[in-house]
Amino acid sequence: MRNFQSSTDAILVERALAFALVLPLILAGCASTSRAPANTAPPGAATASAATDLMLPVRYDATTGKLFLTIRRPSEEMLYLNTLAAGLGALGLDRGQVGTEAVVRFERHGGRVHMVQTDNYHRAVGNDSALRRSVEESFPRSVLASFPITSEGGDGIVVDATDYFLSDVFNVAREVRAARNGSVRVDRERSAIIAANTKAFPTNTEIRAALSYVTDDPGPELRAVTPDSRTIGLQQHHSFVRLPARPLAVRQHDPRAGLFAMTAFDFAEGFQGDYRQRAVVRWRLEPSDTAAYLRGERVRPVKPIVYYLDPAIPEPYRSAFVEGGMWWNTIFEAAGWRDAFRIEPLPAGVDALDARYPVMY
Repeated sequence: MRNFQSSTDAILVERALAFALVLPLILAGCASTSRAPANTAPPGAATASAATDLMLPVRYDATTGKLFLTIRRPSEEMLYLNTLAAGLGALGLDRGQVGTEAVVRFERHGGRVHMVQTDNYHRAVGNDSALRRSVEESFPRSVLASFPITSEGGDGIVVDATDYFLSDVFNVAREVRAARNGSVRVDRERSAIIAANTKAFPTNTEIRAALSYVTDDPGPELRAVTPDSRTIGLQQHHSFVRLPARPLAVRQHDPRAGLFAMTAFDFAEGFQGDYRQRAVVRWRLEPSDTAAYLRGERVRPVKPIVYYLDPAIPEPYRSAFVEGGMWWNTIFEAAGWRDAFRIEPLPAGVDALDARYPVMY
């Protein structure tokens, strides 16, 4: 369908799209190896390591085991994703499983900074500020974390985020309890930040934690998969991803297309409208020649979709990944695109955790 539809609320679909684009990042976050250690610095120090090109600088202090974030733009909204980087192998707690998916921002309140999840599903699109405010006040927001401020300066506000990232954000305890396999809790003394998988990039920040859960009453499935079922080691990964500066135009969902959709509620709709707004989750493919594309000609996109191969993939799997993946170009060609999809080797020196390089493992 070659229709271009814009909306004042295009950011909603852009966020949904960004979640779809984070899927390769989930794989990167669950990778067992990494290419460089995390930045280290004295506790709370605002140093030159908080580079201006990093969205959310992170610092790990190897002496104290504490983790510090530098909040450079408190009002900036970003994507937040929590996953199991190392699973249980039972009870549905599998490696790569997605937990929290949210749009968050940081707000300062006195000596603390709150990480707030915004409500993007109940809105009033338009210029009526009173209506927008009434919708905002009609639904709750969620404060996911509260970080104490340790210092502040020209680089931003430095907060101690250790407690949050060493907590059970994924809520493994609930899943174990629901499966009637006992009660587990995080033991902070046996948990730690994994420095090698904790680092910041221009468009994303990645944090990995190794959590030890303890229990006095392990169930049969815990006993079957754990060396010592009284202590269970899992890893949780946290990703913060920058939202695109230019929102993607909304394309209304059509169930005949077989695409995924995101639903939001627009309380500014009139009596004849549908309060439930459904938009397609899609990649940003923009034609280099819009007029030719609308005439039905095949055109190249301004920016193609590119996936990168993990150097650790051996042959013959490597060639099979490329051959199978490139079949997608047949689909894109039918939709009017030329050279819209590529699979390339991961460039030398690039970290697999960098969200700018979606990696196939």
